[in-house]
Amino acid sequence: MDCDPAAIAKASACWCLPEKEARGALLYLLNAQSGLNLTPAQLAKNSACFCLDAKSSKAAELYLLCQIASAAGA
Repeated sequence: MDCDPAAIAKASACWCLPEKEARGALLYLLNAQSGLNLTPAQLAKNSACFCLDAKSSKAAELYLLCQIASAAGA
């Protein structure tokens, strides 16, 4: 998988969801992939100490997801 930001933007262009729905879908999939199967309340509690601004949080999220996808051979 190409983790270059431009390549990711091109590959994801057709996945247009409203922000709230996209975030919910992403968290659901990450929770399932992790195998933890946390409730939303448990997830919120466990992630409370990761205090990043919105831009940094989204950048870190994208970086980590691309690394996961690359390791999975996607």
